[in-house]
Amino acid sequence: MTTSSENFLPADFPNGQEKLLRAVWKERFPSFWNEKTNRPSSAAFKDSKGLSVDRAGGRSDAEAVEYAKAHLHGYLVAATVDLCREINASPKYLPSRTNPYHSEIHGSDTMIPLSGKQAKHLARYATILFGPKESLISIQY
Repeated sequence: MTTSSENFLPADFPNGQEKLLRAVWKERFPSFWNEKTNRPSSAAFKDSKGLSVDRAGGRSDAEAVEYAKAHLHGYLVAATVDLCREINASPKYLPSRTNPYHSEIHGSDTMIPLSGKQAKHLARYATILFGPKESLISIQY
């Protein structure tokens, strides 16, 4: 179900501070989490088909997290559009039939996968928005 405002999300990500949320399910994919740093690893930001994310799309962090929690598992981490552009990565708005916020982060306008360097940068600077209550990380909400 979409609302009228969801039908009009801009495709070009004009707000550089817009957050792009990525689920990191460390229990199913242990290589996606670095236990030593208690942060996502660069593996969590690698996908040859395009890095799947949910864009905030004008929602508050709390609203975006609640929506993502309803259909994703694990930690929810976020990178801003500006952080992606800093490393020459290219956010793409690709809504699906079931998710009006679905987007992808590509390595560039002409290359889909992120490079190792790009993935490491996102792993280092992405913000953790949500995680298990028993975790000792600082959650921003």
